Amino acid sequence: MWILLFILLVLPFNSSAVDWKETISKYRTIREGLANGHKPSSVKKVVTWHTIQFPSNTSPKFLVQDEPDEGDTEEDENEIPRLICGAECQGYVYQNATKSQVQSSFAYKVFSDEGENKVVDVDLDDAFIHYLYRWQHGERRLKRREEEAKANSRSRRGIVIGDDTRFEISDREWLNQNPFSTNVKTSTGCSGVLISNLHVLTAASCVHNGRKMLEKMRDFHVGIRQKRQLTPEEEMGKNWKEAFRWVPVKKIYVPNEWSSKPPKGQRGKVALPIDKNYALIILKRELDRDFMNVSVGSVANVGEGKRVHFSSFDDIARPTLSYRFCTVEEETMEVLYQECDGTPQSVGAGVYVRRWNRERRVWDRSVVAIFTGHQTFYLEDGTVRDRNIAVKITPLKFAQICYWMTGDYGQSEWMNAAVILIIAAPPFNEDRVYWRQSALVATLHGYAREV
Repeated sequence: MWILLFILLVLPFNSSAVDWKETISKYRTIREGLANGHKPSSVKKVVTWHTIQFPSNTSPKFLVQDEPDEGDTEEDENEIPRLICGAECQGYVYQNATKSQVQSSFAYKVFSDEGENKVVDVDLDDAFIHYLYRWQHGERRLKRREEEAKANSRSRRGIVIGDDTRFEISDREWLNQNPFSTNVKTSTGCSGVLISNLHVLTAASCVHNGRKMLEKMRDFHVGIRQKRQLTPEEEMGKNWKEAFRWVPVKKIYVPNEWSSKPPKGQRGKVALPIDKNYALIILKRELDRDFMNVSVGSVANVGEGKRVHFSSFDDIARPTLSYRFCTVEEETMEVLYQECDGTPQSVGAGVYVRRWNRERRVWDRSVVAIFTGHQTFYLEDGTVRDRNIAVKITPLKFAQICYWMTGDYGQSEWMNAAVILIIAAPPFNEDRVYWRQSALVATLHGYAREV
């Protein structure tokens, strides 16, 4: 038996060309970076967390518009934004958005420490638009199969709602390990997650109120927990700020649709779409911390009844990190409705899913949503809903975040070697994921299932 295994496993590689060894070596390097949230050591400032392949040869054009930051009146300062959501928050939209609607969703605002305040409109390539349409069609098909499977199942497993857990992570060794070391705190009192040594993913409401930035750029900082043992004064909250190392911010990106200023000279209530509540922060210097892999939230990995996780600094004046997990109560194309415990300071935390890697015997984790907390919002028909929300990372948001980080949504230095994610069709409860790179194909089971 051992001889047979040797012949099957070893000889084919020994008899292969040298490029096979190079391919395998490159594949392992990339996959290790994706699995553990580390960049390959030979690469500097390059995104390595791509798990989907966008169309190549795309050349987006953009139009930049300067936007002066107008001061708000006292009445504006005290106004609470009205949160809204269209059909995308009621279920799976069965009509594709037009190209102009997609481009409107891709438009963004950028603020910098040099006083930059601009709106950027991007002219997206048609191949990219069609890619989004194909993904949406695939999601609808998966959703229908999921619903059919549940309807036909005699032993349907009930969804647990409200059975949430929250644990304080106090051990210093655990705090300095992934995924807990990826959590950050913003100077506005929110949470966030590192997705590179320079980039923090958080909620737009943590940086912008729909009219203007919550803090001036020179005052905006991101805090990471100190690696050292904290003093009793720091742990109890007396000197809690010293428990963090605060890093200044260079740039902040938010979706343009998150801003809802009335026309100049007119007044009106701010109406903000809940599915656009995400932002990217670029730091002035790199952090010596692990960072999380980023992926797309799909029916397969964050569908109804699936388990999600996140950690955050829940207390405004204590450096205590809390971890929790819960099940997804309901999900739509753009948002997750879940029952994870949280506080206003938890907003902005990265919601992730995990899969047990049997080969490496480690958990592979991917951020697939941003926690935005318990919110009251209005649907198109005026119906008021009160739910616990997380904003899903869709391919469009994924591409937009990539564009903010690299200036390109289709390619990067590692894009040609990045893995391609394909979710197999039936049976739905036997979801399989194929990671394909060059000639090497590895089939991994159970990516979409909770282990």
